[in-house]
Amino acid sequence: MKEWYTYKAYNLLFSSELKFPELAEASGEPDVLVTLGTVPKTLAHPIGIGAHFQATPQEFLLRLDKVAGFLVTGGNRIIVELWCEVNDPDVRLFLLGTVFGALLHQRGALILHGFSTAIHEQGVLFTGPPEIGKSDLAKAFCRKGYPILTEEVSMIHIGDGGTPCIAQGFPNLRIGQDIESTPGFNVQTISHIIKNQEKKRICAEAQFKNPEVRLDRVYVLGTHESQTIEIRPIRNLNKLGTLMNNTYRYRLLKGQGIRPQHFKQCVLVANQVSFFNILRPMGTFSTDRLIAAVEEQISI
Repeated sequence: MKEWYTYKAYNLLFSSELKFPELAEASGEPDVLVTLGTVPKTLAHPIGIGAHFQATPQEFLLRLDKVAGFLVTGGNRIIVELWCEVNDPDVRLFLLGTVFGALLHQRGALILHGFSTAIHEQGVLFTGPPEIGKSDLAKAFCRKGYPILTEEVSMIHIGDGGTPCIAQGFPNLRIGQDIESTPGFNVQTISHIIKNQEKKRICAEAQFKNPEVRLDRVYVLGTHESQTIEIRPIRNLNKLGTLMNNTYRYRLLKGQGIRPQHFKQCVLVANQVSFFNILRPMGTFSTDRLIAAVEEQISI
């Protein structure tokens, strides 16, 4: 008899044959089923094709040699065909990243690459190029007691009255003892979420009681040659460029037939949310100084 596990992330309930220690356990009628099975070698009429994936408006196929095949359909089902041990960390790594991203795209959400937090009850998203320091900054916000809604994949959905909201995901941060010993945090160990690495999980429920928060600001991290921290507003069409450039797995949109919908979502968010470039000194930088600059701007 199959054993099922139920989890919650991104305002969705997942019923799964696979265990996910990264996700918060839950109960109730599932929105998404994650099952073991067989996936096709190809899709019948793919629109988008990459080295390892194919996509149509209702299907997304990802095949990774010696790891697994994943088939996402209708925004409510994920089939996993294992080609390795069931507990291999690469299975969860890709499923909780690219595969979940494809699922959320199918469900019509705007998915951005970056971490989200709440500052003075304002939803704030930080994005930027790889290796710019997003993870270090997320840990620094966590250390100061700010809730981390999600570390890498931020889901924006349009709430009541057309309001852009950030949905709570599953924050899993590699953290130090300074955060681990902070009162009020429920810290759990997840062994080998990435091969040969141990990751500490901060239980989201211990930090943030609401399933979502209004998105008020987007900060794009960057560097400059000055030793100061500078915050510059992003205006007009540059907001749209920011959203498109930082959409999670943007190349999947064409194959899934949702570029027009994605553009409309970007316009709506750009019209209601403030955008800023936040520039820090090149090389080693102080996350505390950067956070202080953001706090000061928000409090004005």
